[in-house]
Amino acid sequence: MGGGGDGEAGWVRGWRGSFIEGQSRSRVLNLKLNHDRDVDRIHGNGINTLDIETIEGRYMLSGGADGVIVVYDLENFSGSQQYTCKAVCTVGRSSRHVHKFSVETVQWYPYDTGMFVSSSFDKTMKVWDTETLKPAEVFEFEGNVYSHHLSPIAKKHTLIAVGTKNPKIQLCDLRSGSKIHILQGHRAEVLSVRWSPRYEHILATARVNGLCFTSDGLYLLTTGTDDRMRLWNGATGENTLVNYGKVCNESRKRLQFTVSRGCSPEFVFVPCGSSVAMYALHTGELITMLRGHYNNVDC
Repeated sequence: MGGGGDGEAGWVRGWRGSFIEGQSRSRVLNLKLNHDRDVDRIHGNGINTLDIETIEGRYMLSGGADGVIVVYDLENFSGSQQYTCKAVCTVGRSSRHVHKFSVETVQWYPYDTGMFVSSSFDKTMKVWDTETLKPAEVFEFEGNVYSHHLSPIAKKHTLIAVGTKNPKIQLCDLRSGSKIHILQGHRAEVLSVRWSPRYEHILATARVNGLCFTSDGLYLLTTGTDDRMRLWNGATGENTLVNYGKVCNESRKRLQFTVSRGCSPEFVFVPCGSSVAMYALHTGELITMLRGHYNNVDC
């Protein structure tokens, strides 16, 4: 009898992949509010933006309407089921480097937790040294900064795309610390910018207030103040015409939402009033509403 060889190895890989996808799907479909885990309350006002680093999945950034930025450790060191995620460090109101107005976007540098980037309604974007909590670079703009984004995959560039009240997109280079390019085409303020997770030179920008690529970069989701969400083909730009129904969108600035990873089929999680709506990506079916907040969810 002959051995299985590569065919058998391929079957095992395929089975393992399907098993992991099935487990991920099961966990997503059974999501509910965790009453055992809490997060240190540091912000005095609403939280506009969150980002969890992808290297360990351990540290979370938050940016608030009070201009404050907090770094949290999500690891459970207590040994007990009930625990609180502690704030590791804070750029608070007492810091001379703190943003003067609302922080709209925070993002970890994709390859190293030693650096993160924040942008604000104070018309600045700051590149922070995590250890010293001091800005290594400060970029200034003519209008409020609504959104910025670093490519999660880029190897050939270190560009940060920035959307502001000005219709021109600014590209800022981390290496040189300067604004190196302007992209024209919009006629009004730019609320959302997003690099593709598939092609490092593809950038999506919009007057709608939410943009999100699927993890494979093949599709682009948009949310607008017309209470609609649309799914676009990432290669052709065509509307796939998936009907999600009314997706309530009371925000008039950038809305942060996301698509599941490692699931088949994929799901979309989008803030909807004081809840988070969960949709099937390709059918538009509303799966569930995740409830627990007492006021509007921003991210």
